[in-house]
Amino acid sequence: MPALIFAFTRPQSSISSAVRPLFCAFLLLLCGGLPLLTTELRAQEEDHFRVFLRDKGPGEFAPGSDLYAAAREQLNDRCLERRAKSLPPDQILTVEDAPLYPPYLEALRSAGAQVKLELRWRNYALVQCDSATAAALGELEFVAAVQMSLNVTTTLTCEIPQSRLNIGGPACGSLDYGESWSQVASINVPVLHEMGIMGEGVRIGLLDSGFRWRDTRSLQHANVIAERDFIYLDDNTADEDGELPGQEGHGTLVLSALAGYDPGELIGTAPLAEFLLAKTEDLRFEHHREEDNFAAAVEWIESNGADILSASLGYRGFDEGQESYPAEVLDGETSIVTQAINGACARGLVCVVAAGNTGPQPQTLLLPADAPDAISVAAVSPDGDIEAYSARGPAEFGLKPDIAAQGSAVKTAVGGPGGDYVKINGTSLAAPLISGGAALLLQLHPDLTAAELRDLMYSTGSRSMEPDSAIGYGIADIPAAARRRDPVVSPYLTFYPLGAVQRVVAVTEDRDAHATLHVQNDAGGFDDFPMQFQAPMFFYADLPRSMFDQPGDKQKNAFVEVEAAGQILRVPMEENSYASLCGDGTFIPCGMRSDLLPLDFPAAANEGVFPSVGERSRERVLIVDSPAAAGWRMEIASLDGRLCADPLRGRFTPGFNAVRVPTERLAAGMYLIRLELPAQAKYFSFFVVE
Repeated sequence: MPALIFAFTRPQSSISSAVRPLFCAFLLLLCGGLPLLTTELRAQEEDHFRVFLRDKGPGEFAPGSDLYAAAREQLNDRCLERRAKSLPPDQILTVEDAPLYPPYLEALRSAGAQVKLELRWRNYALVQCDSATAAALGELEFVAAVQMSLNVTTTLTCEIPQSRLNIGGPACGSLDYGESWSQVASINVPVLHEMGIMGEGVRIGLLDSGFRWRDTRSLQHANVIAERDFIYLDDNTADEDGELPGQEGHGTLVLSALAGYDPGELIGTAPLAEFLLAKTEDLRFEHHREEDNFAAAVEWIESNGADILSASLGYRGFDEGQESYPAEVLDGETSIVTQAINGACARGLVCVVAAGNTGPQPQTLLLPADAPDAISVAAVSPDGDIEAYSARGPAEFGLKPDIAAQGSAVKTAVGGPGGDYVKINGTSLAAPLISGGAALLLQLHPDLTAAELRDLMYSTGSRSMEPDSAIGYGIADIPAAARRRDPVVSPYLTFYPLGAVQRVVAVTEDRDAHATLHVQNDAGGFDDFPMQFQAPMFFYADLPRSMFDQPGDKQKNAFVEVEAAGQILRVPMEENSYASLCGDGTFIPCGMRSDLLPLDFPAAANEGVFPSVGERSRERVLIVDSPAAAGWRMEIASLDGRLCADPLRGRFTPGFNAVRVPTERLAAGMYLIRLELPAQAKYFSFFVVE
């Protein structure tokens, strides 16, 4: 086999039938004008056909109509909110969003066709039937055209009347990337991870050959909102009976580069994002109906409120008997998959597409990476050099690809309970890295439109001043893109007890900023607490824990205003939303450099564990004020009540006493200390990070 470019070897749809058996063996080791159909149909028992419908039924599409309501039911609130960022109010919902007219579908079934897929945007159904039935379907009054799925075509238009009328994450400590550091650092993502920005609240849809995530160690945490198999039309995206073994392999590898979380082995670019998983690519063959699967999945992802679509699939060549795509089809509008991506981009979705591994010659880009508004991703080496295999775009079409990330020696997870890892090459791996970076940008700036996000990413690429058709605007720099929009401020407030105070921390890269903490008072207003700066990026204020002593005051609403570069940025960023502070609680966002948090003794401190937050190897001291000489017994327990060490005993002298707290063998997490004195028991808490 050639140099390992597994990421696109099969799912990019360019592999020959001679090479496919080698590809399948490799998987086992690891776990391209569609002629209108006429009466001169080829005789065959069963095949797949596209049945284009003339309209969405007899109803009028207008607010208040049944057709309008049916279109609204297809989309969730997140989808509408994302569209509203980039579309005029009267174009947020269109007749294209309406479902296919049910009586038409029932008529197709009655004629003997099995309806496999329903594609709303282009108003067609993918059906399975014999050629005689397909010919009969073409005679139905409501059918505009029937096409065989094995061909390609120029754009078929259907004239349809159109009366157009966004916390908190798990405290997982500072991140240990292991060998995945290089790929994540290639686009400078760790800078944002250290501020606790890991994609939380952003929804990403992936299209691939399948996904095995439930029993894969680095993916078991993944917040998968929904998954859909567009091959077998069920909700299982893992391997199924009758498939080639390893069908799920490619998608699992791709997902792990984006969502992986296994400290010391693999950290993805956006492991706390939400995910929609779509299985569209069938490894048993290379047929155009996989493009229909792709197009249906794009609609499903868009209607389920995704912010980002990520596709590590591409098409040009197909099996014998299936019409392939010539180079002149790289026009940004012809192929089925390109049209689907164009539809998603027009609806405000950020679409990230791998360029393909068919370089280095010009016009080797795969489809749908030719979509004008898609972010087409090239692959570079760990040293930042463009890889020869990375596909190039056609000069007459424009730039393409648009941006680059590391695509070689990318560490990924092999699906299954073994927890194995492998380094592989391909633009398929560069694309999810960029998708994760886009998720971080949207978490920081949720009001960004897809066009604005693209402009930020392109304008801060390493070759932004001299782009070309090999590397586009160069290697992405995600923090630089974020700063180009606004000063970077973490969307979270961090807080933890420190003796007699509750320390509240806001995080920003701008050390010249000014920050003020606003805490709700008993009168319903807010008291202001100026925040101090501590390098490298922390602003903090200390609240007396006595503020939380009253029964109704165990929790207080708060927010921070950061004045930086002439702007006032709010945390949490949504107006009229607040962080809830607890008098003795701890919240440290996943990934934040907790070892650098301000842990100095506050002036008001008396009793407590110091530092209350830190690494397990860092010595802790329990400060206790004893009114008299007395013996003591100390237990350290986890939150589930399990003792973590043998009890310690000693004797206090009157006044303040210091007791060493052993933490070297404690895993990351929250711990409780029970200190028994002759007349009372005292309780303290502390937090250990890796």
